[in-house]
Amino acid sequence: MKTSRHLKIAVLLLSVYWAFMFHIAFFDPLEISTTIFSENSTIEAVSPYLWFMLAVFCLFSNKLSVPTRLASAVTAVLLGFREMDWHKSFFQEETFRTHFLRSNFYRSDMVPLSHKIIGGLLVLLIIIVAVYLLKTFVRSVRREGKPFQTAYIYTASGIFLLAVAKFADRLNGQMIEFFQKTLPPKINIAVQAFEESTEMIVPVLLCIALILYSNRQHDGT
Repeated sequence: MKTSRHLKIAVLLLSVYWAFMFHIAFFDPLEISTTIFSENSTIEAVSPYLWFMLAVFCLFSNKLSVPTRLASAVTAVLLGFREMDWHKSFFQEETFRTHFLRSNFYRSDMVPLSHKIIGGLLVLLIIIVAVYLLKTFVRSVRREGKPFQTAYIYTASGIFLLAVAKFADRLNGQMIEFFQKTLPPKINIAVQAFEESTEMIVPVLLCIALILYSNRQHDGT
């Protein structure tokens, strides 16, 4: 299938998917839509297992080099754990809301120095793995040149959507912190609907990217 046609179908399916989610957010009663898109909803519960599925795909993709397989699988597992809020169980401070992935964790005098050191090392490890994967991806794209493979477009789209979802996740909190205002209830639910549904679909997009890449490539990366 041609890349353009492949992407048109993907955009159409994603549009229908998000239209359905936004329909729930805007037209269902507030209590129901809040429950559906809450942190403990079915969508939130499914997302981690999709990331774990991606990790398995990465481990068994013989078109990737062993270091890339391991780094990709570790990243997918960590993102799955993040969806399960496991990161909040490490050095969670009960006196105020923070964890080792937040900057105020390292600025606070209430957090023991040993926790800051271990948390900092974990963050450094995550950054190293992320930089390695990004460099590997960019190098592979440059080597292939144009026209870009469909797999690369899926991968780039997945990374972009994940970044946008994380921004949406923090939007209401940032509004409160910087402007002392909150989003209107329906708008806030729509933002949550986008965030949760996007976090659920990103690992699926990356699984598709990996399958397409494995079918087109013959050399390890």
